[in-house]
Amino acid sequence: MTYRRALQTYQRIQQTAMSPRYMEKAAFARAVSMLKQAQERIDDDEAYRAALKFNQKLWTYIQSRLAGNDHGVPSDARTNLLALSVFIDRYTFSALAKPETDNLAPLIDINVKISRGLDSGPTVRTDTADERVSVNGFRPN
Repeated sequence: MTYRRALQTYQRIQQTAMSPRYMEKAAFARAVSMLKQAQERIDDDEAYRAALKFNQKLWTYIQSRLAGNDHGVPSDARTNLLALSVFIDRYTFSALAKPETDNLAPLIDINVKISRGLDSGPTVRTDTADERVSVNGFRPN
């Protein structure tokens, strides 16, 4: 079994045991980690761009989930998250145009706060596997 296939198998098994909330929290943790690493090595253009790209994908996912009717998010929270996602979009493009350590701090701060908000609730899946979501581009079969 190749390393990539083994990793995919592990991720599939892991996702069946995690709640969507826990997976979202893990995605935010990864985004924060990547942004902090990019902040520490600001001269690594590839890491800087990769961190911003991952963060953008995460927020695009959030936008797409909130656009549907099956998100289960209260109206006020939905409106606030969508407004925040527009800020993230604009700020990300600005940060890409001007790579600086300080440009990553607001994105890190927002992601940390959202992640903390996801702390409440179950972390073990009790629903059906049909509701599994994609994390880092991987979608279980």
